[in-house]
Amino acid sequence: MDPTVARLFAAYEDALNRLDADGQAAVFADVFIAAGPGGSVAQARDQFAGFARELAEFYRSLGRTGTRVAATQHVPISDAHVLVRVQWAIGFERLGDAPVLSEVSYVVDRSEAEAPRIVMSIAHADEEETLRAAGLIG
Repeated sequence: MDPTVARLFAAYEDALNRLDADGQAAVFADVFIAAGPGGSVAQARDQFAGFARELAEFYRSLGRTGTRVAATQHVPISDAHVLVRVQWAIGFERLGDAPVLSEVSYVVDRSEAEAPRIVMSIAHADEEETLRAAGLIG
């Protein structure tokens, strides 16, 4: 993986692990597309930071213990863009050593070599359904 893209995802992983909404938002473009099984929306970075704060509180209430990158796939799609598929492992107190796995694909704009940004994220599964299947919500 391109070292600048690897650093971007290391920073994102760190921010997710700390439930740092501003740190999470910092890796995204000013406006980006968030997509998943329920549809897609163009979202401003500031709007996303607010959503990330709400989501952090929700995850704290579920006893989230950490988030880490479990696996990645990296596919260049142009000179300036790369598709990165990430499998996230999310730990919860109630689940012990068995993390919840979540896959998300990201399109990263690396046209500014030292400041790549995520311009699109695509969740592969409904997050609520994933948490329900793990027995974390009713």
